[in-house]
Formats: sequence, C-alpha cells, structure tokens
Amino acid sequence: MRITADQEIAGYPALQIRELLRKAVSGTITTALAGNTVGCSTSEAGPLLNKLHEDGFLELAGRHFEVAMKGNALANATVALPLRRVTAVRLVQSLVHRAHKLNCDDRWAYRVRKLIVFGSYLRGADRPNDVDVACELRPRWGHDRQLEHEQVRRRLRREAVPKYQPVGVLAPDRGDPVLESARTGAINA
Repeated sequence: MRITADQEIAGYPALQIRELLRKAVSGTITTALAGNTVGCSTSEAGPLLNKLHEDGFLELAGRHFEVAMKGNALANATVALPLRRVTAVRLVQSLVHRAHKLNCDDRWAYRVRKLIVFGSYLRGADRPNDVDVACELRPRWGHDRQLEHEQVRRRLRREAVPKYQPVGVLAPDRGDPVLESARTGAINA
C-alpha cells in the first residue's frame, strides 16, 4: 500500500494514522493513544476510532479495537516513490553479488543456498514498490564443527571483545548465485 504525504484518512493526516496503527499493531488501541499520536483530545479520538473501524482499518475485539488486516497494510504503507526497474535490477544484482562474497568467506556460519525474488519485481513491473526477497540458508560446516563455530560466536558476543568481527548468516558453496527462473523467481546460491 502506498500513501502520499498530503493524504488524509478519517480527517487526519495519513502519516499520523499510519503511526497510530504502527504503535497499536500488536495490541489494543485506546483513545489516549489515538489522541496523543494524532494530536487530538480523547473526546475527539473516540469518533476517530469509530471512523477507522467503519473504514475497515480497525476491528472490534470484545469491548476494544484492534488493528484489522487493512490497518496492518496501512501500518506498513510507504510514502516513498516506486523504484525504477533499472534500480530494482541493480539492487537484485548487488544482493546476488554480496551473497556470493559471503559464501566465499569462512567467517560466516551459514551459506546462502537460495535467494527467491517475488512480488511486483518478479511480475515485471516497470515501477515496483520494492524488491521482495526471501533467503534460504544452510549451515556452512558439518554438525560438530557448525556447533563449535556457533558456540565460539556466542561466547565472543557475551564477552563483547572489541575486535570481534560478527559471524554472519550468509555465504555460497558453489559458484555465483544464478537466476534459476524468471517464472519462479528462485536464485540458487
């Protein structure tokens, strides 16, 4: 979902309503929270919440409101302009390149097995909103060595050694990741 900076929802700036829904996405929305977030009194917040409920952004859960599916979409809405296709392609190529570099670096505990591109980019949109990517990881080493490596990483994190370089979660075991299929969007690493 995309919103604009000058857009209004229920008579209030869409950005403030988005912020309200972000704050309440995993809990109850109170009139106090609504009033503080959008800058209105609690007596004005009641009708606002009712309007958001009417419009499908909130749902009743017992005697209080919670964020509905449509409200979750608004909470995650962007004001950013869509990407140009050439920019999206560059971002995917950069990600594939970084996955390959990490797969060649034994400081990382895991390797990237597969990158999966989906959403508007995969559908071939000229102006995708973003680039959606899922990443499948696999352990770099056999069971015992993997456990040992992860224990060392945890110990170093606990000790907060200043020169500690984090052990990462990405890396390739066979050559460059290659776009498997434009139809499935899978990229093998």
